[in-house]
Amino acid sequence: MSYVTLDHITKDFGPARVIDDISLAIEKGEFVVFVGPSGCGKSTLLRLIAGLEQVTGGALAIDGRDITRLDSANRGIAMVFQSYALYPHMTVADNITFGMRMNKVDKALIAERLSRAAQMLHLEPLLERRPAQLSGGQRQRVAIGRAIVRDPSVFLFDEPLSNLDAALRHEMRVEILKLHRDLGSTMIYVTHDQVEAMTMADKIVVLSGGKIEQIGSPLDLYLKPANRFVAEFLGSPKINTIETSVATLSDGFASLPLPGGGVVALPAGATTVAPGAAVTLGVRPEHFVVGEAAQATLSGTVELVEHLGSETLLTVRVDDDTVLTVKADGVSRLRYGDAISLGLRPEACQVFDAAGETIIFASVASAAV
Repeated sequence: MSYVTLDHITKDFGPARVIDDISLAIEKGEFVVFVGPSGCGKSTLLRLIAGLEQVTGGALAIDGRDITRLDSANRGIAMVFQSYALYPHMTVADNITFGMRMNKVDKALIAERLSRAAQMLHLEPLLERRPAQLSGGQRQRVAIGRAIVRDPSVFLFDEPLSNLDAALRHEMRVEILKLHRDLGSTMIYVTHDQVEAMTMADKIVVLSGGKIEQIGSPLDLYLKPANRFVAEFLGSPKINTIETSVATLSDGFASLPLPGGGVVALPAGATTVAPGAAVTLGVRPEHFVVGEAAQATLSGTVELVEHLGSETLLTVRVDDDTVLTVKADGVSRLRYGDAISLGLRPEACQVFDAAGETIIFASVASAAV
């Protein structure tokens, strides 16, 4: 049996259903990330696991124990919120151990767990400071320390890094991943930031409209998205989409016309879409070949150049209806107004049908996943 089990969970707020029949199995020691746009239900789902909201239907279990109607305090979980929620008049040490002291835990055990948490989070020099004397990253580490000393079965994180600047977010991502490695605990993490999801997760759960769109490893979802929503949500910059149709379907290949008169032939596999059907071609920015001939080419004009050092992002207008984002070399000398020729890597393309479902996956996925 999986360590954390969600069995047909639903949640209604009045007439509105915000979690719709979600079933999910999380293994012991996994780092699982719930990701999706604002309002998709990811934080509500986390709060249901925490016991901060009661489920409308379905069942929850941790390590085989039914917790569906159990009080939050008795579930064996610890939650880290977006807000640090520290007591301003207390020291770091007192903030971390407050819950244990309120529950009259043995003083020796409190001291032992405080020492361990402080060492893991590099808080030893800060234990006598108050929250006002700490940086944002230090305050978040204190909030995590407060969770660690509870020795929970499951850690829950609700967008814990969203109040931090970019540099601190990266630093804290590293700290949380080290914590996961050191503790070996089951962790469930909510974020709207797909970069956090891709870099931190063992398993990603993509949510939309209270439903699960897809579950899988970061690379699995990136290279083999179940639908256009997942393909467009994961990846920065997002995947390029070109509206086209199936010109021919023969010998296991689908031919798709491109803006400007080019054609790309993709291995169709078991695709059942008929010739003439409207489809959407998806190409990741890094999967273009700039300025070199390929099986299919696109020509356009550079409208924007963003030099990022390690890479250059190009905004390329192909025609009135098609604007593409292309990753080029970091020392690219292309400028606004330059003509550009783009090669397409057929093995890296994805195709979605009119309903948004993926009908052709990138064949690079089989080697990478």
